[in-house]
Amino acid sequence: MANQVLLDACRDQFANDNGFAHVAADEQFEYFCALQLTKQSETTFTEIEDAITDGGNDGGIDCFLILVNDQCVTTKEDLDEIKVTSASSVQVLVVQSKTAPKFKEATFNSWITSWPVVCDLGKSADDLLKVFNSSLVEKVELFRAVWIESIKKHASLSIDFYYCTRAETSEVNGVITAKKSQFLALTQTLVKNCPITVNLLSSAELMELYQQQPIQSLELIFEMDPTSISLTKEKYGYVGVVRLWHYLNFISDPATGRVRESIFESNIRHFLGEVDVNKKIGETIRDDKDSDFWWFNNGITIIAEKVAQLPKALHLENVAVINGLQTSFSIFEQRDTITKEDPRTVLVKVIRSTDKAVVDKIINASNFQNPVQPVLLRATDPVQRDIEDYCLTQGYFYDRRKGYYKNQGKPANRIFTIQDMAQAIRSILFFDPATARRNPTTIIKSDVSYNAIFDHKKPFGSFLKSVLIVQKVRAFVSASVHPEERGLARNLSFHIARIAAAQLIGSKDYAHADIESVDIEQLTTERLQTAFSTAHSILLKYANETGENIINIVKSQKFSEYLTAML
Repeated sequence: MANQVLLDACRDQFANDNGFAHVAADEQFEYFCALQLTKQSETTFTEIEDAITDGGNDGGIDCFLILVNDQCVTTKEDLDEIKVTSASSVQVLVVQSKTAPKFKEATFNSWITSWPVVCDLGKSADDLLKVFNSSLVEKVELFRAVWIESIKKHASLSIDFYYCTRAETSEVNGVITAKKSQFLALTQTLVKNCPITVNLLSSAELMELYQQQPIQSLELIFEMDPTSISLTKEKYGYVGVVRLWHYLNFISDPATGRVRESIFESNIRHFLGEVDVNKKIGETIRDDKDSDFWWFNNGITIIAEKVAQLPKALHLENVAVINGLQTSFSIFEQRDTITKEDPRTVLVKVIRSTDKAVVDKIINASNFQNPVQPVLLRATDPVQRDIEDYCLTQGYFYDRRKGYYKNQGKPANRIFTIQDMAQAIRSILFFDPATARRNPTTIIKSDVSYNAIFDHKKPFGSFLKSVLIVQKVRAFVSASVHPEERGLARNLSFHIARIAAAQLIGSKDYAHADIESVDIEQLTTERLQTAFSTAHSILLKYANETGENIINIVKSQKFSEYLTAML
């Protein structure tokens, strides 16, 4: 039973390190499994929480996660910003996690029953709510929208099912094998022309995933010693040429055979696919073997926090490729035409810097060489750096560049993203939880909305306290809400937070200074239960008056206004 013992110990350590030791063991296991499965992507803990759909009427699905180009999509409204194109890679992960020490038929029986309903495009949200909880219904509607977009745009779509248990190994009897095969055959008839896998993960496989570390240091091999160029002792960089073969290996993840997405996180655009420029880059790599590639290309810019020079190589830590994503992905797309003997090279600049302000200036300068919407560069705004610095003084980590603190191993319950902050501020300080729920990625798209939410004149303490209130609500939902009501509670989380804030202050009308001064520790389980009950009763009253379904109501600004009036 060695694998089980190790897994239990690692899960406990994982829960303690990330601040949810108070959560029930089965809930811990769900988070543990989902985070291991997404470790090499830039998925945040909040996004994992949002993807959890377990509870009553969950169809045998604990977690329903959708990634477009390794970027998590949480609502249908996100699709307006995360465009699906022919170059997009869409991955759907469906996870069931059970703390049982063996695999059982019941999970496959649930999937065999629920998945035809999920894929039945004729069933409306109201139909789905009769058999599934509201959290799952929202994810089903999102999956359908992504599925349709993938077909329309000829995008690459894959679906991976994971059944995780504490079994010692993934060896199973003939009955389980037959059920697995039956379910796989069923899904292949429901979602055609799509790679589908059904995976059994035991303690052994989960321990392998747990022991994998996100890649933070890489070695880049140059054709000759790169030229060192120093401004000062602390400000320096290197310039040199790298063979296409070595650069291809640098950006490729040997474990998955895919591009290391994490090192491209600072780019404002993902790969644009077969646009004219990329076609020409691809043609040059594929067809022009008599000329050096760097003659025709502007090259790659890399920033690293630590740089150690080796013979004809640099050892880099905390790597970010900030310019040259289209070139990099075009090289990857032509990987079958690039050999180790190919003498052609690409120009690479490596800048060593730990100064966040300097890094932001370099990223801005690199990205503004092409016309882009300013919204895509919010992370480099001075106010965002100031919020990050303030959070650090309070012992929290503001992940304005997504994945930065996660990759440093900081506790999940102390990391907040720009999106987390914006949604919390909108819910609590603007009395508008519905908009925060409906438009998680677009509430800061316009300058007017962005500047209003992240007003530098407002106390940053109110920003942080707002996030902490939302976090308290999320923890309460996971640990204290009955499984039959958990899906509803997750959908109402921002509304519960809005009510909880009013409870703490003693008034439904309050200001930033009031939120800054609240004592989060006073937000007890009893108060949160009252906030949930209040939100639920107001929701039911509104539903009876309007006839709308729950999913639409929680995203309706009219409901936010109604809730405030009813408090």
